[in-house]
Amino acid sequence: MIFITTGTTHLPFSRLIDFCIDYFFDKNKETVIIQNTIYKNKRKLPDHIQIKKTIRQNQILFFYQKARIVISAAGEGTIMQMIEHTTQKPILFPRNPIFKEHVDDQQIRIAQKNQIKEWCLVAFNTCQLQRYLKLKKLPQNKFKNNSFQAPLQLINFLHTIEP
Repeated sequence: MIFITTGTTHLPFSRLIDFCIDYFFDKNKETVIIQNTIYKNKRKLPDHIQIKKTIRQNQILFFYQKARIVISAAGEGTIMQMIEHTTQKPILFPRNPIFKEHVDDQQIRIAQKNQIKEWCLVAFNTCQLQRYLKLKKLPQNKFKNNSFQAPLQLINFLHTIEP
Protein backbone atom coordinates (compact mmCIF):
# COMPACT_ATOMS: atom_id res chain seq x y z
CA MET A 1 0.00 0.00 0.00
CA ILE A 2 1.02 3.58 -0.66
CA PHE A 3 -0.30 6.33 1.61
CA ILE A 4 -0.19 10.00 0.64
CA THR A 5 -1.32 12.69 3.06
CA THR A 6 -1.48 16.40 2.38
CA GLY A 7 -2.79 17.62 5.72
CA THR A 8 -5.97 19.53 6.43
CA THR A 9 -5.11 23.02 5.23
CA HIS A 10 -7.55 24.98 3.08
CA LEU A 11 -4.93 25.46 0.35
CA PRO A 12 -4.77 23.09 -2.62
CA PHE A 13 -1.87 20.70 -3.20
CA SER A 14 -2.60 19.63 -6.77
CA ARG A 15 1.10 19.50 -7.65
CA LEU A 16 1.58 16.46 -5.40
CA ILE A 17 -1.80 14.81 -5.94
CA ASP A 18 -1.83 15.13 -9.75
CA PHE A 19 1.73 13.79 -9.95
CA CYS A 20 0.90 10.79 -7.73
CA ILE A 21 -2.29 9.97 -9.65
CA ASP A 22 -0.40 10.13 -12.96
CA TYR A 23 2.55 8.14 -11.59
CA PHE A 24 0.51 5.33 -10.03
CA PHE A 25 -2.36 5.28 -12.57
CA ASP A 26 -0.96 2.46 -14.70
CA LYS A 27 2.11 1.40 -12.69
CA ASN A 28 0.62 -1.50 -10.77
CA LYS A 29 -2.49 -2.38 -8.87
CA GLU A 30 -1.04 -1.65 -5.42
CA THR A 31 -3.55 0.28 -3.33
CA VAL A 32 -2.90 4.03 -3.24
CA ILE A 33 -4.75 6.04 -0.59
CA ILE A 34 -4.60 9.83 -0.89
CA GLN A 35 -5.85 11.97 1.99
CA ASN A 36 -6.78 15.50 0.93
CA THR A 37 -9.61 17.67 2.16
CA ILE A 38 -10.21 19.87 -0.89
CA TYR A 39 -8.94 18.09 -4.03
CA LYS A 40 -11.43 18.05 -6.89
CA ASN A 41 -10.72 15.05 -9.08
CA LYS A 42 -11.64 15.64 -12.70
CA ARG A 43 -11.24 12.11 -14.04
CA LYS A 44 -12.23 8.55 -13.31
CA LEU A 45 -9.64 6.85 -11.15
CA PRO A 46 -8.77 3.17 -11.33
CA ASP A 47 -10.05 1.07 -8.43
CA HIS A 48 -6.62 0.90 -6.76
CA ILE A 49 -6.42 4.70 -6.26
CA GLN A 50 -8.69 6.22 -3.60
CA ILE A 51 -9.00 9.85 -2.54
CA LYS A 52 -10.39 10.38 0.96
CA LYS A 53 -11.28 13.79 2.37
CA THR A 54 -11.03 12.68 5.97
CA ILE A 55 -9.40 9.72 7.68
CA ARG A 56 -9.72 8.94 11.38
CA GLN A 57 -6.52 9.28 13.42
CA ASN A 58 -6.34 5.56 14.24
CA GLN A 59 -6.61 4.75 10.52
CA ILE A 60 -3.82 7.19 9.70
CA LEU A 61 -1.55 5.51 12.25
CA PHE A 62 -2.50 2.11 10.78
CA PHE A 63 -1.63 3.35 7.27
CA TYR A 64 1.72 4.69 8.52
CA GLN A 65 2.56 1.27 9.94
CA LYS A 66 1.37 -0.81 6.97
CA ALA A 67 2.29 1.34 3.96
CA ARG A 68 5.26 0.41 1.84
CA ILE A 69 5.61 4.10 0.92
CA VAL A 70 4.36 7.16 2.84
CA ILE A 71 4.43 10.57 1.14
CA SER A 72 3.46 13.67 3.06
CA ALA A 73 3.54 17.43 3.18
CA ALA A 74 6.04 18.74 5.73
CA GLY A 75 3.79 19.68 8.63
CA GLU A 76 5.58 19.23 11.94
CA GLY A 77 2.82 17.21 13.65
CA THR A 78 2.61 14.80 10.73
CA ILE A 79 6.37 14.38 10.64
CA MET A 80 6.52 13.51 14.32
CA GLN A 81 3.79 10.88 13.89
CA MET A 82 5.43 9.41 10.80
CA ILE A 83 8.80 9.14 12.51
CA GLU A 84 7.15 7.23 15.34
CA HIS A 85 5.09 4.85 13.21
CA THR A 86 6.59 4.21 9.75
CA THR A 87 8.87 1.28 9.03
CA GLN A 88 10.50 2.90 5.99
CA LYS A 89 11.65 6.51 5.95
CA PRO A 90 8.69 8.64 4.87
CA ILE A 91 9.05 11.00 1.92
CA LEU A 92 8.39 14.67 2.61
CA PHE A 93 7.11 16.81 -0.24
CA PRO A 94 6.82 20.28 1.31
CA ARG A 95 4.15 22.72 0.30
CA ASN A 96 5.63 25.69 -1.52
CA PRO A 97 4.28 29.25 -1.33
CA ILE A 98 5.49 29.93 -4.88
CA PHE A 99 2.74 27.54 -6.07
CA LYS A 100 0.21 29.02 -3.58
CA GLU A 101 0.26 25.76 -1.58
CA HIS A 102 1.15 27.49 1.69
CA VAL A 103 1.24 30.99 3.15
CA ASP A 104 4.98 30.93 3.93
CA ASP A 105 8.10 28.79 3.46
CA GLN A 106 7.93 27.08 6.87
CA GLN A 107 7.39 23.61 5.36
CA ILE A 108 10.41 24.07 3.10
CA ARG A 109 12.58 25.02 6.09
CA ILE A 110 11.26 22.09 8.13
CA ALA A 111 11.96 19.75 5.20
CA GLN A 112 15.50 21.09 4.85
CA LYS A 113 16.14 20.40 8.54
CA ASN A 114 14.76 16.87 8.11
CA GLN A 115 17.05 16.36 5.14
CA ILE A 116 20.11 17.43 7.12
CA LYS A 117 19.17 15.26 10.11
CA GLU A 118 18.16 12.35 7.80
CA TRP A 119 14.88 11.81 9.67
CA CYS A 120 12.94 11.57 6.41
CA LEU A 121 13.60 11.53 2.69
CA VAL A 122 12.85 14.91 1.12
CA ALA A 123 11.69 15.75 -2.39
CA PHE A 124 11.31 19.43 -3.24
CA ASN A 125 10.00 18.70 -6.74
CA THR A 126 8.36 15.88 -8.68
CA CYS A 127 11.65 14.79 -10.33
CA GLN A 128 13.17 14.14 -6.90
CA LEU A 129 10.00 12.38 -5.77
CA GLN A 130 10.06 10.16 -8.84
CA ARG A 131 13.67 9.12 -8.08
CA TYR A 132 12.61 7.93 -4.61
CA LEU A 133 9.60 6.09 -6.01
CA LYS A 134 11.83 4.20 -8.45
CA LEU A 135 13.94 2.75 -5.63
CA LYS A 136 13.32 -0.96 -5.07
CA LYS A 137 13.14 -0.33 -1.34
CA LEU A 138 13.20 2.84 0.73
CA PRO A 139 15.71 3.12 3.61
CA GLN A 140 14.62 1.92 7.03
CA ASN A 141 13.30 4.44 9.54
CA LYS A 142 15.93 4.22 12.28
CA PHE A 143 13.78 6.18 14.72
CA LYS A 144 10.74 3.87 14.77
CA ASN A 145 11.72 1.96 17.89
CA ASN A 146 13.58 4.88 19.46
CA SER A 147 11.21 7.57 18.32
CA PHE A 148 11.60 10.17 21.06
CA GLN A 149 14.96 11.45 19.74
CA ALA A 150 13.93 12.86 16.36
CA PRO A 151 10.64 14.47 17.49
CA LEU A 152 12.40 16.12 20.42
CA GLN A 153 15.07 17.54 18.08
CA LEU A 154 12.34 18.63 15.67
CA ILE A 155 10.41 20.42 18.42
CA ASN A 156 13.61 22.20 19.52
CA PHE A 157 14.24 23.24 15.90
CA LEU A 158 10.68 24.55 15.48
CA HIS A 159 11.24 26.95 18.33
CA THR A 160 14.01 28.57 16.27
CA ILE A 161 11.82 29.24 13.21
CA GLU A 162 10.44 32.72 13.01
CA PRO A 163 6.70 32.93 12.13
